[in-house]
Amino acid sequence: MTWPTVHLRHGEAQRIQAGHPWVYSRNIQKVTQEPEDGDVVQVRDHRRRFLGLGFFNSKSKIRVRLISRSKLEVNQSFFEVKLQTAADCSEAVMKAAEMIVASLGDGGKLMFCGNGGSAGDSQHLAAEFVATLDHRRPRHGLAALALTTDTSFLTAYANDFGFEGVFARQVETLGRPGDVLVAISTSGNSGNVVAACKAARDNGIRICAMTGESGGQLAEHADVLLAVPSKVTMHIQESHIALGHVMTLAVERLMDL
Repeated sequence: MTWPTVHLRHGEAQRIQAGHPWVYSRNIQKVTQEPEDGDVVQVRDHRRRFLGLGFFNSKSKIRVRLISRSKLEVNQSFFEVKLQTAADCSEAVMKAAEMIVASLGDGGKLMFCGNGGSAGDSQHLAAEFVATLDHRRPRHGLAALALTTDTSFLTAYANDFGFEGVFARQVETLGRPGDVLVAISTSGNSGNVVAACKAARDNGIRICAMTGESGGQLAEHADVLLAVPSKVTMHIQESHIALGHVMTLAVERLMDL
């Protein structure tokens, strides 16, 4: 990706290098690629040496607000994980979509499970299948449920038998051969999610696991593994939702919806 470039007039580089956080319109020599308001631009001195990145505003005397180095480093880590996820997981996410289409086509359903943020992801993605991914493209619902929402069952079972089996019990009871379980765990080692996968395997239910880079124990059970190339929980979770959206869209396209 090449950002538009703001070239500064002679003498302005020293002010930027000293930490001044913005660039005035009068200090700009030229701008390439005609950036729109809010676009990220790269700032270079009159000798084309890189000085930093900033946000462009064509309507203000302050034409560019520079991104601090600490923020830039944080943003870079976010972008790098997403780009590497796209490279590493694109083939696997299409395999997952094909597996889901085969299940739905035979009258099967999707089940999602996970803990904490992954429980939220389970509900989010189940909703995308049952409702629609894009409200501008209405379609019939696709059978999916999150195993994280029935608080009466979850608390009753956990109170009587322990939390380890809250998902496995639902897989055994609600699942049918040919269904698909989407098991979400950033570590790949969440005990109750691993137990759900074992129950799925015992009942002829196929498994798509969404994990961090190691895959953890879920890698041993998965028919399809979506392993985000990161050890950082927040980056893994962000990428899981992105992969889930891609998977939903692929299912819709494969089913011609």
